[in-house]
Amino acid sequence: MRGLTVSVRWVAETDEAASQMLDAFQSVQAQVRRRENLGGDEMYEIGATAGVIAVRVGRVIAVVEAGSPTGAAARLAKSVAVRLEERDRALRAAEAKRLAEEREKEAGRRVSDPPRAP
Repeated sequence: MRGLTVSVRWVAETDEAASQMLDAFQSVQAQVRRRENLGGDEMYEIGATAGVIAVRVGRVIAVVEAGSPTGAAARLAKSVAVRLEERDRALRAAEAKRLAEEREKEAGRRVSDPPRAP
């Protein structure tokens, strides 16, 4: 494979913000084709050939560029999407666990005995 690049271009505050960023990015490109069959939340082939693909998973937008062979960018973009989806699931699970632990701690503080008068 020649000329292979995978780069994370943006990490947005929210999924919606990332979707808007990707929409803005693809809207200024000359030739864009939406890809539905490779995974991720959104994916676009950019340019006259299938050598550049932008993929969004959650808050992350990555761009895959592969010079040859034909189809290499699509295969790599699919792998990138799978890996980002795994990472996104793990991060969301960790955040849910952290929030549950915080709620549990807060509930434990509320149940404690009130201070007694001297």
